[in-house]
Amino acid sequence: NGTSTVKTITQTVGKAINTGDPNHILLWGGMALVSAGALIAILIVRRKKEKDEEKAAVNRQILECYLAAGIDINSRDSDGTPMLNIACRSDNLEAVKWIVELGADINAVSEDRGYTALMDAVWRGNKEITEYLISQKAELNTISKEGQTNLVLAVGADKTEIVQLLAENGADPDIADAMGMSAYGYAQLFKKDNILAILEKYHKE
Repeated sequence: NGTSTVKTITQTVGKAINTGDPNHILLWGGMALVSAGALIAILIVRRKKEKDEEKAAVNRQILECYLAAGIDINSRDSDGTPMLNIACRSDNLEAVKWIVELGADINAVSEDRGYTALMDAVWRGNKEITEYLISQKAELNTISKEGQTNLVLAVGADKTEIVQLLAENGADPDIADAMGMSAYGYAQLFKKDNILAILEKYHKE
């Protein structure tokens, strides 16, 4: 029931605090009062870095308790960043898969950069997460607040393998950014011959 779930949550969070994992969780009147998104942001990041398997298991247990209590898997942190994006920014493939499997909106856009989870993975240069999100039918041609597409981000960072992944799965190399330049145009301008060779067959203009 609800009372026992809250008790379990409080006890689990208390255990985490006593072992120093995670930080920034407050107990108030026996209840765990914390932003769902902020909590999971902490746990996702720390789960990636944690070397101690027992403490890592505590992190997962806390996440599962909060979700069991009814916290929305699409919760965001105080900056408006969805949990899925946080996992991508932490290069945490395990958390990315778990959150997607629990039904998170794969195309949710963060309020800070206007990035989807896929854009965060591309920005990080994380091929594994990029490949996984593409396999889950993530939108490929989203445009960020700054007018950038996934391909523009990948070309700018010289991520040739990610450029190929995006292009062969349907990302458009001709969408112009806020400067009026496309991914294909940037590859031409900066003489990125390897990338141009990939994009050439998808270029239509």
